[in-house]
Amino acid sequence: MWLFVLAITSYLAYADLGVGGALVHFGSRSRGGDASLPVATLLSSAIVWCLSISLLMAPVAYLIFNHYVGIQSEKTHLSSADAAVLVVCGVLVVCLMIVRPFSSALQGAGMLVLERKLQLIGVAVRIAGTLIACTVLGTFYALVIAETIALAVPPCLAACILLRNHWRHLRFDRKMLSTLVEMLQYSVRSFVVSLAGNSILQGGTLVVGLVAGPAQVSYYNAAFRIYAGVRQISSWAVEPFRSSLSRTFYKSASEAEDLIRTLIRMSTLLVSFGCLFLMFGAAPLLRLWLGEAVPIDAVSFVLIILLGGLMLNSLHSVLILASDTANKPGLFTREQVTWAVSFFVLGFIFGNLWGAVGVAAALSLPLVILEFSYVRRAEQITHLRGRDWWCFCILPIVALFGGGSLVSLILVAYLPGTVWNGFMPCVAFAFCSAVLTYLLRRLVPFREFRTLLASKL
Repeated sequence: MWLFVLAITSYLAYADLGVGGALVHFGSRSRGGDASLPVATLLSSAIVWCLSISLLMAPVAYLIFNHYVGIQSEKTHLSSADAAVLVVCGVLVVCLMIVRPFSSALQGAGMLVLERKLQLIGVAVRIAGTLIACTVLGTFYALVIAETIALAVPPCLAACILLRNHWRHLRFDRKMLSTLVEMLQYSVRSFVVSLAGNSILQGGTLVVGLVAGPAQVSYYNAAFRIYAGVRQISSWAVEPFRSSLSRTFYKSASEAEDLIRTLIRMSTLLVSFGCLFLMFGAAPLLRLWLGEAVPIDAVSFVLIILLGGLMLNSLHSVLILASDTANKPGLFTREQVTWAVSFFVLGFIFGNLWGAVGVAAALSLPLVILEFSYVRRAEQITHLRGRDWWCFCILPIVALFGGGSLVSLILVAYLPGTVWNGFMPCVAFAFCSAVLTYLLRRLVPFREFRTLLASKL
């Protein structure tokens, strides 16, 4: 029930129409020399906008959560106190959009490292709170409160830092309206793309819950947590360059295009290695984590399908970021909406047939076709033709990781299925890939990677 509520909060949080992304973009351009929109004015406008939206969304969230919890409480024998805490915490998570602009302002001001440290503090709070809730207090509502606090910590700390050091620079005047209009003209187009992507990610939990029941939701989310972890790490490797690319595009489009091409190669190589490594170790990893009481084969199959889709997704996730920083938000709206519609249609069909496995297949399969459209449209910002992508991205992945994958598949087929033997294909894949990377190091542009990593945030 809490996972379902969190999925709904993710949708409601998009009521701000992506103004945080506009704050990062225009704040970075301001540091690059664009003095038309000062950062203080941008932040002031974003705060007022998010405050207004949260006042509208809070009652909506309360009605949705109260209705859902009321229906499910009878089935799950949830106490009235636990139900009340769940509803209140869900509403509080929605209201966090009031302080989220402060985190975006840190990124736009070039203080991404500080913002990431605050995120890590939130992770630490979540781990500590979860441990206390599960081992000391042993109550459901304690777990919900711990996760709510962990979600609130990073943006609230960012607000404290900015208000303490720069509060005098905030200006709530008439200029905010024109600034807000310009921000929304940018953010709405980017928002549609982000909303479609978020609908797909969060929609898996919703679809499984509607067509397959709570048990399948738990199994799907067990695999999805690992998938989301890899996706989060890959986004942490890419997102730091959002502000840098926005600033660079304002100063030199050709230099920014070079950085984008290097970022695409780095992202696809890293994500492909991580996904293949986990795909070969899916079953033993899940067995160690979840035990033997769950259908390990089915859950691991869900994870493998999701990770396969993530390998394809790693390509266009960089392209979406590139279109935003090139001041062309919404460039991939058609592809994202098509993916979302395809997922929900196939999700209900496949979910009724195969449960969580079917929903995972519905998420990943459309990308097999849609990636061609993403790449073709990306020529506007990368100046790479479709046939160039083979040598640019696909060939290095096949050359560096193909041999290790073949060896790992042979080990999977012939090794006995014990827990520790199950990790041998992972080790073999990593070793073979490392050897091939050394032998074929000309395929990996290490010098370009160093230039990219040295770029100013």
